[in-house]
Amino acid sequence: MTKCLPLLLLAVSPAFAQVVLVLSDGTPAPGLYDLGAVDSGQVATARLRLRNMSTTGATVSSLSLAGVGFSLTAPATPFGIPALGAVDFTVNFQATGTGSYSAGLRADGIAILLTASVLPSLTYRTDGSNGLALLTGLDFGAVARGTTAQRRVTVRNETAGILSVPPISVQGEAFALAAGAPSGQVLQPQQGGEFNVVFSPQSTGARQGYRRPRVSALRHRRRAAAAESLSGDRSSTRGECPARKPCGSLRCSGAEFRDGYRDAGVRRFR
Repeated sequence: MTKCLPLLLLAVSPAFAQVVLVLSDGTPAPGLYDLGAVDSGQVATARLRLRNMSTTGATVSSLSLAGVGFSLTAPATPFGIPALGAVDFTVNFQATGTGSYSAGLRADGIAILLTASVLPSLTYRTDGSNGLALLTGLDFGAVARGTTAQRRVTVRNETAGILSVPPISVQGEAFALAAGAPSGQVLQPQQGGEFNVVFSPQSTGARQGYRRPRVSALRHRRRAAAAESLSGDRSSTRGECPARKPCGSLRCSGAEFRDGYRDAGVRRFR
């Protein structure tokens, strides 16, 4: 699937030459800016900046973004930029359909093309109150010290291609991966497997860990890394249950995606 708009070239009209578009590090924005490749449903983010290059104030009367899967977080127009000042804004990309996407970003006298792509990936689910739910994190709740709790995770290939299950691991005190994880298995379309994550607290307190699959598609050279948060409270044998400690402001957290294998940085899901 490819969703493209006509190619837009970086342009600054003489009337608006005092305002230029730059990246967050201050370098000029290219005419074609790629947000990279992500898994289905994950978010890619670009932070951009409008900089006033003149010694007098400037007004930006329009700032817009048009393209499937792309959204803009920016001040309402019109807005002012002080002399030699700048205003930052954010572009987010999120889509579920595999393929390439693009969007046109326009400001006063400025136009560039943004691109992103969604990779084929496996779907992970866990047992919820209403059956299987998409996996964004595992919350074990309160577990008595010295006992064990398990949560089941299913993995399924819901794409039209052949995918391999990546190496699955769990990191974090008191968390472990039960034997029998389907790491390395090749899944035909609509095939799947499952594994269990174990929480075995030995002392009281709240704990957080991470499940880290690496997703790879056969005959597909671009790969991405992901992390899902695991959380659980360790209660005492006397039945005391300490206040739960959230991870960030939410119990569920995820990972930024980049091309190739890199360590996944935790961020909040929106």
